[in-house]
Amino acid sequence: MTTCMEHRWGQRVLADVPVTITCEGQQFGMGRISNVSLSGALLVTPLKMALHASVAISLIGEARSSEDIFASVVRTVPGGFAVEWRDMASPPVIALIEHISPDALKFDRRDPYAA
Repeated sequence: MTTCMEHRWGQRVLADVPVTITCEGQQFGMGRISNVSLSGALLVTPLKMALHASVAISLIGEARSSEDIFASVVRTVPGGFAVEWRDMASPPVIALIEHISPDALKFDRRDPYAA
């Protein structure tokens, strides 16, 4: 039996947010954020990304912000991939979660690197 260690920092929030995905400065395609936390997100997309690829996530529609959210691909899954935010719990990530979840104030916003 194999187990998978969860490295997510913060509570996972279900989402359905359309995004564009940019890789190496070129718009690579579109997808949807399926769930999000202060440390990363799962994207549903037909795009195939290499592990450790650097991506920028841009929100589309009413969730649109002026800042891209930068991340690294940490896992691939059928129908998408998971990313870890470069700046965990950054203002754009917090704004995204607050947009999605009316209960966002209960999120632990401590520094993930603090002892």
